Amino acid sequence: MTLRKKDWFFLVPMLLFVGATQNVAFSHIAVLITGEGFSSSAAALAVSVTGIGLMIGKLIYGRLGDKLGSEKANYIFGPLMATGLLLCCFIKHSVFLVFISSGIYAFALGYLTIGLSTWPL
Repeated sequence: MTLRKKDWFFLVPMLLFVGATQNVAFSHIAVLITGEGFSSSAAALAVSVTGIGLMIGKLIYGRLGDKLGSEKANYIFGPLMATGLLLCCFIKHSVFLVFISSGIYAFALGYLTIGLSTWPL
C-alpha cells in the first residue's frame, strides 16, 4: 500500500514527536531515577522492570494487532504510554510508583518498536 502525499504530513511529524519523547526517556530511565534521589539498586530494578514490561508489551501488542488491527491496538497502547510517562512525573518519593510507572511505560512502548511497521497497514 502506497501512502498518499497528505498522509506523509501526519506520519513524519508523528514519528519525530514519538521518537523524541519516548526513546529519550527509555534510554535514560536509570539516570532519571537516580537523579530523583533513589538508590542505584532501585534504578537497576526499575530498568529490569522496564525490560520485562517491554518484552511482554511487544508480545501482547502483536496479538492485539493481529486480532483487532494495528490502528485499534495503537489506540490502546498510545494512551497507556502517555499514562506511564505522566506517572513518571510523580515518582518523587515513592519507589512503588517508580516500578509501576516504568512498567506501564515500557509495556506500552512495545507499540513503538513493533507498531511503526504496522502504521501504514
